[in-house]
Amino acid sequence: MKEPYTSLTLLCAARSARSTSLCAYRHKPKTTASPGSGRGLCGREAHVIMKAKKRSTISHIKSVCWRRRFDGLPVWLRHVLENPPLPGEGLHSWLFNTARQLHRHFTPEEICALFAEITEAAGREIQDAVFNSIDSAWQPSRRGGFPRHVSDSTSSAQTVTRARAPQARIVSHPMPQRAWPKPDLEKIEKIVTDGIGLAGLCQQSQYLFNENNPQRYTKWLLGKLFPDNPLLCCGWAVNNFATARLSSWRDLHAGQFIVPNPMTAKMGLTKDQRESSRALSNTGPRRFLPIECDFSMYGRDGRTETVFAPLIRRLARRKITVADMCASLLLHLANYLPLVMALSSGGKSEHGWFSVQGRPEAELRQFMEYAVSLGADHATWSRAQFVRMPDGTRDNGKRQLVHYFDPKFLQSATSDTAGGLK
Repeated sequence: MKEPYTSLTLLCAARSARSTSLCAYRHKPKTTASPGSGRGLCGREAHVIMKAKKRSTISHIKSVCWRRRFDGLPVWLRHVLENPPLPGEGLHSWLFNTARQLHRHFTPEEICALFAEITEAAGREIQDAVFNSIDSAWQPSRRGGFPRHVSDSTSSAQTVTRARAPQARIVSHPMPQRAWPKPDLEKIEKIVTDGIGLAGLCQQSQYLFNENNPQRYTKWLLGKLFPDNPLLCCGWAVNNFATARLSSWRDLHAGQFIVPNPMTAKMGLTKDQRESSRALSNTGPRRFLPIECDFSMYGRDGRTETVFAPLIRRLARRKITVADMCASLLLHLANYLPLVMALSSGGKSEHGWFSVQGRPEAELRQFMEYAVSLGADHATWSRAQFVRMPDGTRDNGKRQLVHYFDPKFLQSATSDTAGGLK
């Protein structure tokens, strides 16, 4: 029996009524949890938080109830909250990683409100970080408290102990994976100046997609990328999505996001045991590893310069745009893994899809670290991470046009390429 057609437009509109969104916490009832539950903010607390200055820190928030709850947080986590980075200095990663730790203590709406007060991040960036981090939120080990820190270079159980409060238990805490590298600006500039830019990337494409052509190729492209009609998770927004067979989807061009790997089931369990159609538990093995290159002159506040600002200015004097930068870097990375597709983000940047099916995780991790050193966002390392829908529509109404597509690499996903990383 065929599955009913699923319209992304209609589905997302229907689901948005019960989806958690950034706007939800602004219109919540004055009390969001029963007395003594430790969850939710009363109306007076929320009012204090929303009236605080944008750059206020935890120590400047005057709510006694908030302070009491912060005092129950681990010392190291309170220190993290008191020292948020500025835009362009790793704020995006800070939001995601800190939200992972806070899900144990606060609701997503509370975390959004907190981040809005202590950082310069835009509301949409906060929402994306908070809701994208739910599936990878920290969970206590079976013994309770902090999980063990395990080094990525050894399987031995290296542990450290911390005390949360005078009466808290002493527990283990896992060592994180090797930190992602910082951008190598000198190498980025050399690759870009020697590259052929966006025009050269388009010329190497096996297919040309005209931006002025009203016809959309989203379904056709996905049919080439996923010829086995798998379950795909597609979304209108980061918190408004569903999973269905490719053949069941309609109006995919109206969506912004897609998980670049097939799903194994329509529903899965997140790490906090909530049922969701997008979770690591129902995301299959990697088929593609997207690389998002997004270079900005200023942070989300529109005033603070990023670490890329001087480089962007120098290249602009040579008539090299941000899109040219991204294209040249994607073509450079194609020396190590096959580049199948490159598309516009609907803004200034380009995103690339690399075919990685069957390749070992250790090799892919090395590739991802190298890409991050060239300015890529490490968020796409997660198998369940949303990326831009090919030939989809961004929330600003702009088309996420495909500039490069070469399906021949889909048949050689596990074949050797031009050697290892230098």
